[in-house]
Amino acid sequence: MTSTVDARGLDYRGESVAGRGNPMTGPFYVEGAQPGDTLAVRLESMVPSRDWGWTFNVLARNVVDQIAAAALPPFDIVRWSVDAEQASVVLENPTSGLAGLKL
Repeated sequence: MTSTVDARGLDYRGESVAGRGNPMTGPFYVEGAQPGDTLAVRLESMVPSRDWGWTFNVLARNVVDQIAAAALPPFDIVRWSVDAEQASVVLENPTSGLAGLKL
């Protein structure tokens, strides 16, 4: 069993415990592993570690053409309510066009 922080360095309590980064990259310590070893990892299950999450409300500027990126509106962080039992998320304060969106 393991847990990780989100891309803003927040843990399951929403507390800042690390710098920004990519939570999909670890780090993980594997006893006996040496630099250059190849490891196989099998995920048996994944569950959210908290009942909320966050995203930005616009496309990341680095994934679109520079001219299109200049036309993007300012970004905000938006929060999602996470229901692990129902395997769904809902925007907490959706804009008018996204009201009722459930994933």
